[in-house]
Amino acid sequence: MPKWLDEMTNAGEPVIPANLRNAVWERDEGQCVKCGTKEDVDVHCVVPYAMPTEANCNVVCKTCLREF
Repeated sequence: MPKWLDEMTNAGEPVIPANLRNAVWERDEGQCVKCGTKEDVDVHCVVPYAMPTEANCNVVCKTCLREF
């Protein structure tokens, strides 16, 4: 099994490569796409266990992450 697939299946949320994380962060201007805060935000996959792509990733705060 490829390492990236093993990491994705064991971690619960896939590992988002740094270049993708940076592109999404810039696109979303470092703020939560749902509420607009810049506090406690990170890049997450919207669809759990799906392949991390730019279309499937957003900057989301910890509070709004529970709603996805």
